[in-house]
Amino acid sequence: MRKLSSKAKYTLGFFIEISHSASGGIVNAHDHTLEIGMVVSANSSRFLSFSDLENVVKSVLMRYDKKYINDLPEFNGDPTVENIGEVIYAEVHRRLSVNNMTIHRFTIGETPLRTYIITDTP
Repeated sequence: MRKLSSKAKYTLGFFIEISHSASGGIVNAHDHTLEIGMVVSANSSRFLSFSDLENVVKSVLMRYDKKYINDLPEFNGDPTVENIGEVIYAEVHRRLSVNNMTIHRFTIGETPLRTYIITDTP
């Protein structure tokens, strides 16, 4: 198998459907389709299967897809896109790190014009 460039990275994209409310409980809930993107690399020269990467990420996203996220304890009553992004990023980062992979850029947005970004560079 061909050795990968040390600069090689993979780009992945996902959509999840969530419902949340900023105040007033589920009566004031509204829906969002969140777009999640990330740039990932292996911490070695080994080939990464897109399917394997997607399965790791989807195993995290399944917890939030089609849910009223205010009810989930990890959001502590703060269902903003920033907090949702931080929670999802932390869990995906943990699972990819175990598999010797790094997230270089993580994005989450409710529209293409409103995107929260976490990056490994200052």
